[in-house]
Amino acid sequence: MILIDSGVSLLGAKKIEAAIARVTKQPVRWVVNTGSQDHRWLGNDYFSRKGAEVIALARTAATQAEYAGQHMAGLTRFLGERMRGTQPLPASKTPAGDSATLELGGETLSLTYTDAHFPGDAWVWLPRQRVMFSGDLAYVDRLLGVLPWSSVKNGQQAFHALAALQSRRASSPVTAV
Repeated sequence: MILIDSGVSLLGAKKIEAAIARVTKQPVRWVVNTGSQDHRWLGNDYFSRKGAEVIALARTAATQAEYAGQHMAGLTRFLGERMRGTQPLPASKTPAGDSATLELGGETLSLTYTDAHFPGDAWVWLPRQRVMFSGDLAYVDRLLGVLPWSSVKNGQQAFHALAALQSRRASSPVTAV
């Protein structure tokens, strides 16, 4: 099974695993991160310890490592005990370049940087199913957050490229495939 994004904490990862268990007995074999903001990857350690390979584009993994301390400090102040046991683990398999195509468990996934909202943001496209996991590029009922390092220009370009794919489904939240 492929999991897109592992959640914000050890506790969150366990809840994701419980939700997966309600629909399949297959273990998570791969975790693919769409970004380096805390809510996309701080559950990586949990799934890695259960044998999953954690994958993200190289720049995404680098920014995970760069922001790990800041994310952990901020979330611990906000969430307190709910962050207990969470250990930041940047992706270990890190294809280089602005995009990569992976074959995982018979599925083809294309990872592509969007670099719109946060450094290292990417999307995951499943061409055969025509399903898009947009990471932090698309939101429902609100605008993309614009931060000091965000790029509205990159966001517009990525959104037009996303629309051109004519996906059957798109998802931004933590989702299992």
